[in-house]
Amino acid sequence: MFWWSRQPESYEAAGSRILDALESGNGRLLASYIDKEEKELSGATPETLDAFLRDFYSPKVKGFLRDGDPVLNRAELATHYTQLYKHRDGRRIGVALALHRRGKRVESCPIIQHLVDAALRVELPPDKPQPTNRDKLVFMIDAYGRNADNLTATGITRVCYGQAFNLESWTWREYVDTVKASLKRFDHRVAQKAHE
Repeated sequence: MFWWSRQPESYEAAGSRILDALESGNGRLLASYIDKEEKELSGATPETLDAFLRDFYSPKVKGFLRDGDPVLNRAELATHYTQLYKHRDGRRIGVALALHRRGKRVESCPIIQHLVDAALRVELPPDKPQPTNRDKLVFMIDAYGRNADNLTATGITRVCYGQAFNLESWTWREYVDTVKASLKRFDHRVAQKAHE
């Protein structure tokens, strides 16, 4: 009898396989890298991920090609694997994956929210900088709001946010309301500072 022990997968190999799954529309492969808790909370299955990739993600990022090599940054709670993409019209997006190790496996969590963020950023004009602070919140409210029904129709019914092993989840409409509440708090803080 031979004993064979699979070596732990590297973060680089896992990140590369996830990108391959995204680019080829392979929901089954993508599902194999999603954290169990995110799958349960969001409704992510190989079938719903196929629909998500086919009906939402792939049409949004059509024409975007990898731009340079991926960047790997190790942090305390996760290792971040980021790949930039560029469209011939000058638009740029980045796909950021938060990877963590569970035994010999590498998983990404939360992945769906990161993919939706990247796909929605294709709507930004190429000649303007990425929005930050208040402008980012306004953009997210508008973009998520316009796409909430399409996202729900894929079967991915909830978005997860947070760190691996400590996720919160909302329906897509609830997430829009959460970002609206963040915008309200942001505006309140700005108004307070202006009166100081």
